[in-house]
Amino acid sequence: MYKDLEFVCGGNLGRSPIEAAVATMRLERKGYSDVKVSSSGTAVDFMKTATPEQVQRAIMHYLPTMIEAGVITSEQERDLKEGKNVKEIVAPILHSISVDEQERVLEILCAKGLSRYVDTNRIMHPKQTIARPYAELILVNGEKNLKRVNEIYAPTSYRPLIENLGEFPDPMFASFQEHKRLARKLRDATIEAIERFYN
Repeated sequence: MYKDLEFVCGGNLGRSPIEAAVATMRLERKGYSDVKVSSSGTAVDFMKTATPEQVQRAIMHYLPTMIEAGVITSEQERDLKEGKNVKEIVAPILHSISVDEQERVLEILCAKGLSRYVDTNRIMHPKQTIARPYAELILVNGEKNLKRVNEIYAPTSYRPLIENLGEFPDPMFASFQEHKRLARKLRDATIEAIERFYN
């Protein structure tokens, strides 16, 4: 039996904390309360460690969504496309989005009766995914994060079981209702995984 279970998404905000809470509740109900459940994100430290080119590529990827969500002005859009004032524009936007996402996650988990299983410290202070010597089972959101986790562990001698939990969209720009719908899918996938690995 796996004594250490980690859920991984990109930002450790909108997906993996929900999965960790659901898994903790489910494992407790199955009599496995000694399993350590945690969550992390492969891109938590992105803005600290990325090159300007990587930041620019990420911005171009998310720019249509930011425009649609109304989180940037047309002047900011022009600057971002030209690579001007990137960190000055993006940092407050990311902060605002992460606070919104944290609040949504806490509200969703409380509404689902999972508040006692929530690691509020983790939600308020997301954790970067790192290679951990005691990792045993890592369930990852999506192929992109799966690739990142495998790259994180590749240079080490640690060999946890790393599996893709499923392809779930990043709820960074999601509405509350969209995030609730996503939370239901995350719950179902997590319960299915717990039944598979802790039978």
